[in-house]
Amino acid sequence: MTLDIWMKGEFHRMTHMSHCNLGEYEGSCKYGDEDCPAMNKHPAPELMEFLESGEAAKLAKEYHDGGYICISNKYRMIGRPDRADWNVAMAEKMRCAPADFIKRDGSGKLCERWYEHYVRVHTKDTLEVSEKVYGYLKKMQY
Repeated sequence: MTLDIWMKGEFHRMTHMSHCNLGEYEGSCKYGDEDCPAMNKHPAPELMEFLESGEAAKLAKEYHDGGYICISNKYRMIGRPDRADWNVAMAEKMRCAPADFIKRDGSGKLCERWYEHYVRVHTKDTLEVSEKVYGYLKKMQY
């Protein structure tokens, strides 16, 4: 299963399930959908097969290679910068120079902590993923 196929079907369904029916709308859909996938208390067999197979690890690797990092343990959210010049945009917001985000070791590389800060606070490119995919991605990140 490639990332494209995942984005079309299962991603939408899992995002709906992660938002819907978290206890505040017991027995009904938060969005009013009559065919809400969250109403089924047992996950679909094909979803369980996907999560138990190596596909979750492959998907996590694709996300990692795409620059995604873990940003929320509670909601299993991942994100990446939504623009190539993220350091310039953040410098404008923080009223400082983009050079302030460069490591002080003389390497000229951007500091990872500022990258993480931009992704956690400013980016719009975020996704919610399954628990297993999030776990694999977190292991790759640290």
